[in-house]
Amino acid sequence: MSIKQCEHCGKPVIIPDPPALPGNLNDMCRAFPELCALARNQSAQLNAIAKNIANIPNRNEHPAPSESVIKGWLDCPDCKPKFEALLKERPDLFALEEPEAKKYAWERD
Repeated sequence: MSIKQCEHCGKPVIIPDPPALPGNLNDMCRAFPELCALARNQSAQLNAIAKNIANIPNRNEHPAPSESVIKGWLDCPDCKPKFEALLKERPDLFALEEPEAKKYAWERD
């Protein structure tokens, strides 16, 4: 604690000392468990966001629709002609992924 004289009126002003922080992080978590929990939650959220961002396709890539989405378009009377026209123009956009070949006998149906 320190005492300083006010610049305007000359009265003494008491300035408290800042709290002493522990030397290592384990002591920090024991001293401030709520802050430690907040930091842990924020770290987990940032890690989840980073994983989601890593899974976003590049801006120039077009995500291929799943087979069920394509079937839905073909069942819709409004969407079917538009989809077929687009399919004629750009068949590469709608190439379905081939299922991975099963290597072992116990994996096969």
